[in-house]
Amino acid sequence: MMEGEDDVPPPALPARDDLELLVDENFLPVAIQDTAPAALVLKLKGWEATGWVDGKIFYSETSAEDSTIHPLPASTINEYWDARYPSPFTRVSGPDWRANCADYAIGQTFEDVEPAKSFLASSWTNRGNYTSDTLDGMLTGLADGAYVVQAANHFLKMTVGAAGVALSQKDGESGVYEATMARSAAATYISGKASSGIIYQSP
Repeated sequence: MMEGEDDVPPPALPARDDLELLVDENFLPVAIQDTAPAALVLKLKGWEATGWVDGKIFYSETSAEDSTIHPLPASTINEYWDARYPSPFTRVSGPDWRANCADYAIGQTFEDVEPAKSFLASSWTNRGNYTSDTLDGMLTGLADGAYVVQAANHFLKMTVGAAGVALSQKDGESGVYEATMARSAAATYISGKASSGIIYQSP
């Protein structure tokens, strides 16, 4: 460490007047809901937010104009979600508040969970309702191809192939997490997400 390095102050935080809402007053990343339950998530004014960029995204502890401002780096989001998607899952992208689990798994944007469920039911091929007891057998019988698993209110992208089952998912503002495993292991994992659900095959 170079002499005097400890004396270098951290970068100055922007003033509240230099910030604006990242999304809206209701947007609160899951990753900080416990530590800052009344926070407002903000970005630098004039910045076209196209991804989670350190030094551009912040949060105030409350909606009060004089509330303390904190940086909200990608590492804070990643640390929270990495702990919830441990090995064999690997994070393959940074945080993204613009797509939830259904948006990512299906490949288009939905206002809520119910429209996503309706879209799958009307546009994709239903390969059957699963339970914890039947899922292993269902996965064994699936042809190679692209699927979405509707596990209660969570959605996973699933690709079945010679290497096994590739699962890919995101949650809230998280990045994307991927893992490839045997069909039996995939059945165990998916059942852990929800003991019953539906498997849809891509059109």
